[in-house]
Amino acid sequence: VLFRSKDYQLYAKLEEEEDAEDYGWKRLHADVFRFPPNKSLFCSILGCGVQIMLVFIFMLTLAVIGVFNPYGRGTTFAAIIVLYSMTAIIAGYVSGGMYKSMGGTAWVNNVMMTTTLFIGPVFLVWAFLNTVAIFYGSTAALPFGTIIGLFAFYCIFTFPLTLAGAIAGKNYTGEFYAPTRTKFAPREIPPAPWHQGQAVQFFIAGALPFLCIYIELFYVFISIWGHQMFAPFGILYLVFIILAMVTSSVTVLLTYFRLRAENHQWWWMSVFCGGASAIFIYVYSFHFLIADSTMNGFLQLSFYFGYTALLCYAVFIMLGTIGFFASLTFVREIYRTIKSD
Repeated sequence: VLFRSKDYQLYAKLEEEEDAEDYGWKRLHADVFRFPPNKSLFCSILGCGVQIMLVFIFMLTLAVIGVFNPYGRGTTFAAIIVLYSMTAIIAGYVSGGMYKSMGGTAWVNNVMMTTTLFIGPVFLVWAFLNTVAIFYGSTAALPFGTIIGLFAFYCIFTFPLTLAGAIAGKNYTGEFYAPTRTKFAPREIPPAPWHQGQAVQFFIAGALPFLCIYIELFYVFISIWGHQMFAPFGILYLVFIILAMVTSSVTVLLTYFRLRAENHQWWWMSVFCGGASAIFIYVYSFHFLIADSTMNGFLQLSFYFGYTALLCYAVFIMLGTIGFFASLTFVREIYRTIKSD
């Protein structure tokens, strides 16, 4: 990163020169803030990502200070449901605010997508797993009355809070801050070498953060699926912070490489690179099942892969959001410091 900063210093020295616009990322000043396609989906991911991040932070904080016992499965699920509902207004505000700042007009579509982007797949996977549990006569199956209660709780609290947040975001969010103006016609993107391709960047973006949490990930899996105690939640909190910081740094670096290659389509790629480590976590779950677990049978395996997939989906949305906002801050800063005519 320090080595690449020499490029930035070079461009800063060339600000007053007429040909400075011919160098690297500075040539993209009229395209770098061009809004991405599928703005409604993009903003919904950001809203849900902030919401999930807050749920993670609150759950870890409550576990660290000893407010509740995280090994009581019923208490943990109840806390997650309550926190998810309470933070729904934040998801609506972030999604609606970003959508308004990007000039979106399909508000109903944006609100519905925000309310279903995460909870929709969760419901589908849970419905399948609950059906499997009923078929096997497992006590893990929820009774019909509890299902109706959860659905009513969602309709009465979660959905209205998301809608209220979206209305607030629409009414109180200003224009999107872009240091440079965007031209009408997009700039042509030159072909990139193979080592700067999307697949390579996606692999790097997922591998580096995953290696930072590899050791702790074993203890997380063993505590969830091996029913063993994992007491040092302070260490887990620190690992979460390290994961967020490494994800931000790697995503910013890859965004810089993308801009340096004169590719202005960084919006969606920053989300995918930020959340790439979730794919590595899900691949790791296969290793854990084979090497460190004794689970077998369709019931146990379906629960294992189903709930692990939901966990990785949540991590993907959360880290993708972190990666995007880190990249957005970086892009704004470097283009704020140059003069563009």
